Amino acid sequence: MWLLRACLLDQGGTRESWRVPEITGGVVILTVSSVIRSASWYGDLLSMEERGRYAPPDGHLQQVSLVEPRTGLELCLVSHACGPGSL
Repeated sequence: MWLLRACLLDQGGTRESWRVPEITGGVVILTVSSVIRSASWYGDLLSMEERGRYAPPDGHLQQVSLVEPRTGLELCLVSHACGPGSL
């Protein structure tokens, strides 16, 4: 994120010129390879707060829900267990 901000500022942009547009309400579900890394990245990028986590009995974290407090937008990040040979 800091690299994106630095590039925009180097091109003459101001802090206001790279703000994320406001999105209101709704739920977005994304499949990701790493729920923990993705939650950190999206949380920082979109100023979201963690709402909840789900891990099945095997302990492998499979879902993190983030919410943007001003708009109520919810982002659900999900990972799926992969077997041998899976992409």
